[in-house]
Amino acid sequence: MCLFNKQLNGYFVLKRGKLERLIGEWWKTGSKIRGIRTQILTPKSALFNYTCTIILKHMQDLPLYKSDDQRFYTTLTERVNTYFSSKGISKYATTSWYVRAILMVSLFCGSVVTIYLQLFNNYVNMGLCFLAGLLMAGIGLAISHQASHNTVSEKAWVNRLWSLSFNLVGVSDYIWHIKHDVFHHAYTNIYEYDEALKEGDVLRFSTDAPHKKMHRFQHIYAALVYGLFTIFWIFILDFEKLFRYRRNGLGEQKQHTLTEHLIFWITKIYYIVVFIYLPLAIGFTWWQVLIGQLIMHAVAGTIVTHALQVEHLNEQTVMIPYKADDKQEMTWAENQLVGTANFAIKNRLFNWYIAGVNLQIEHHLFQHINAAHYEQLAPIVRETAAEFNYPYVEFSSIGEAVKSHYRFLRLLGQKT
Repeated sequence: MCLFNKQLNGYFVLKRGKLERLIGEWWKTGSKIRGIRTQILTPKSALFNYTCTIILKHMQDLPLYKSDDQRFYTTLTERVNTYFSSKGISKYATTSWYVRAILMVSLFCGSVVTIYLQLFNNYVNMGLCFLAGLLMAGIGLAISHQASHNTVSEKAWVNRLWSLSFNLVGVSDYIWHIKHDVFHHAYTNIYEYDEALKEGDVLRFSTDAPHKKMHRFQHIYAALVYGLFTIFWIFILDFEKLFRYRRNGLGEQKQHTLTEHLIFWITKIYYIVVFIYLPLAIGFTWWQVLIGQLIMHAVAGTIVTHALQVEHLNEQTVMIPYKADDKQEMTWAENQLVGTANFAIKNRLFNWYIAGVNLQIEHHLFQHINAAHYEQLAPIVRETAAEFNYPYVEFSSIGEAVKSHYRFLRLLGQKT
């Protein structure tokens, strides 16, 4: 049985016995397998072994994309490649990206250290916690996210180093790789495989998800849930996914490596020691620590969730139905277009802060290109989509996108 479609838009015909060898050959060129850029799947790495296991264990279950018309993505790729070659520039991070990354990490660490030095009163410290929350979200969206896609440098160790900025704020970059790079980008808005649609059952993100009575009010309480999301992410979701990815059949043949286990547990212990135990040990009361944590995470959680949700879950994007016994009705590239939206792309400050996450269409079509280039690529993608009569969904402002998202949540809250 063939697992992948013929090469045209970056996918290949693979047979069971050749899978691991071919992945090992392709990773060097940065090719993509089903939307997974294999440069992150270096042979002998934990993610390489794990992804091979996922594919081998579920060859009969993974949905096949339509493959008989790849003209759009082929044309678009040629035009994007022409842009870079004509400009003589790299697809990796620019100097400004490194400046922003260093600035954000330094300010985050500096704000935490300043609080611990107890130089100011509670009100100033609360303001510093707010700032730390802004930087926590910025680090995740602008630095860690880009590094996880290997867009910072052609050197794998540089990408992993910056990816570990996730761990600086308590999140496992390894689990994010699996959840986001493997599942979300390959199967955007397909409920059975897109892990971004299955972050617990408090909110219903798909018509294919189970419906509960409380979902009728999810458009009302969603903001509160979003504000607590990063706490939930650090202390629950990472653990749930670490163990679920092992026991549900995806990781039976190859367990998570000892190195990744050590990094995971050290990250969690580090967070508890530095952000909970240490402030208590130096004289802060339990309620001061609690309030500080809630402020930081409320800010970070609100920003991260809205930035990542409004671009896929709104009134104009499409939830892709899963076809278990047949090919999907769209190509992979079409799936990215109908399931993704841009927002507030003319807001220069916001665009700088989240490093082009608001240019999500370009990111999903070219996740191997650094976000520093998305603004220049957007006109190329928009014009090519129009030429092939494909949708290109844009919201002019943050508010417009957020309102559409909450209206969509209300629709999903109704029993279907």
